[in-house]
Amino acid sequence: MSIWDTPGRDKYYEHCRNSSHSDLRKWVDEAYVKVAPYLDNGWVDNLRNGDFYSRLWELELAEWFILTGTDERNWFRFLYRVGGWLKSLD
Repeated sequence: MSIWDTPGRDKYYEHCRNSSHSDLRKWVDEAYVKVAPYLDNGWVDNLRNGDFYSRLWELELAEWFILTGTDERNWFRFLYRVGGWLKSLD
């Protein structure tokens, strides 16, 4: 089963779902299998119906952490720093 089998409300998700971006769809499906245990419970719903590009970034970052062998504890330190930095931009 593919993430892309179900329609969504996010216009960017629907664009990628219904376009010729098969390489992106394939990557998302394959990466999701690897990193699903580390993602939020509502990640797929948010990809389809919320903030498509933020969820793609989250998927890419999680996959990068796994591929580079980054220890899970360091993920949280990194994300905490990035989150603090992003909040300082408000």
